[in-house]
Amino acid sequence: MSSILRPGERIHVTLRRQFEEEPRRHFAGTVQTATDAVAKVDGWPWLFDPARNVFVRSQDKRMRLVSLVDSLNVIHVLPPDVDVEKLKYEVLQGGRYAITDGGDFRMDVNEFGPRR
Repeated sequence: MSSILRPGERIHVTLRRQFEEEPRRHFAGTVQTATDAVAKVDGWPWLFDPARNVFVRSQDKRMRLVSLVDSLNVIHVLPPDVDVEKLKYEVLQGGRYAITDGGDFRMDVNEFGPRR
């Protein structure tokens, strides 16, 4: 087991883009098991749809292996009371994006700063 992540913790992963035109991909879910290098996470992938200017969640829940040592993965540990099934994206002032569970939780998820 990892001392970094524990089963039951909720995480949000931003797959960092190397170029601005690359697809914006995120993943949110619950850790099932983890080592020091990888976590097995049950959750949902999100992909940004530039035509509609929104993040779209996959219809299907998936099990994903997330590298904890890859510098392209930005991993946020979410508060324990966040319901990952209720996560949704909202647009903030200035074209920034945040995830929220519809309650008190809100987190900015921008990679390149505000859009102009």
